[in-house]
Amino acid sequence: MVGPFSASGGMGAVCRHMLAGELTWRWRVVPFDNTKTTSSDRSLPKAVLAHLLLLLRLVGAIIRHRPALVHLHTCSYRTFYRSIPDMLIARMLLRPVMLHIHGGYFHEFVSSLSGLRRKFVIAHLRMAQRIIVLGEVWQQRLATIVRPERIRVVPNGVPLADRRRAPRRLKPLRIVCVGDLSSGKAPEDLIEAVARLSPALRVRVRAELIGGGTPQRRALLERLLAERGLSNNVRLVGHLSPERTQAHLWRADIHVLPSRGEGLPLALLEAMAWGLPSVVTNVGAIPETVTDGVEAFVIEPGDVDALTKRLTRLISDAGLRMAMGRSARERVGAAFHLGRFHAALDRVWRETLGVRGALPVASPVTS
Repeated sequence: MVGPFSASGGMGAVCRHMLAGELTWRWRVVPFDNTKTTSSDRSLPKAVLAHLLLLLRLVGAIIRHRPALVHLHTCSYRTFYRSIPDMLIARMLLRPVMLHIHGGYFHEFVSSLSGLRRKFVIAHLRMAQRIIVLGEVWQQRLATIVRPERIRVVPNGVPLADRRRAPRRLKPLRIVCVGDLSSGKAPEDLIEAVARLSPALRVRVRAELIGGGTPQRRALLERLLAERGLSNNVRLVGHLSPERTQAHLWRADIHVLPSRGEGLPLALLEAMAWGLPSVVTNVGAIPETVTDGVEAFVIEPGDVDALTKRLTRLISDAGLRMAMGRSARERVGAAFHLGRFHAALDRVWRETLGVRGALPVASPVTS
């Protein structure tokens, strides 16, 4: 399995989830970590050399382990181009390839291509024996360029939190947003929504933006906070370990994800597993994951007025927060827990290789 196992972010977390629990009882999964080891300001020769060394290591790993299948995690734009040599190596060594596509912009990536570059990308997509996508929306989009029978939907899964959250009666209420500080995650929208809350509500909340970003993006957001007078209401927490992120979710009251694009965000599933109500955007597989007004409020990306109104409702109504949070936890327990994720992957692997005896479909988790 080739992926960014040691990287932060959703794709790295999914890779690590695949090494835990039921899946590894039936399969000997050999992880191959292709996380970038050079800094973003590296020179081109240094970047090329680092990637060539990774490719040589991959050749050695495939020859040594002789895997039945090479499972490649990828995304769009540069990440996809970086995965192409991995695919070629696996195929040259006569190994079937499974391509696991993450992220919320893959359709935009393909649509932006034309001419030889588009043909080049599509040819490599068609090289995979199976393509895993995170939701039906991605299956429908990809089926226009890849044979539909090769595409399988496997939604992400997360562990159900070990304990239920007790209702917090202490002020202030905590709003948490987990994601990097890039414009695609739209942290500005949450900042602006907090600024638009009534003064009586604004003094009751503290918002935490958890995630790394470039110095330029952090400086831009800090200026915005200063301009809007929110330095005491919104905090840029920065990048945290998975364990510390979970601790912040446990203490939170409301989760917000105002992204412009998503695949099936682990941040949303993790918040739901903790019993948090969310305000999320109508992108990617999110509409397949939650029902508006039941587990989360679903708004259009960039609609700060709607975000402000939904936050106002959740801040003002403790009963609504508890009811939506309870529904969110039940939804994850029924459809997005790790056991179900592992069973789905097991089925796709066995189907691809013609192996019988799949894991049973995991039953809902209700504890």
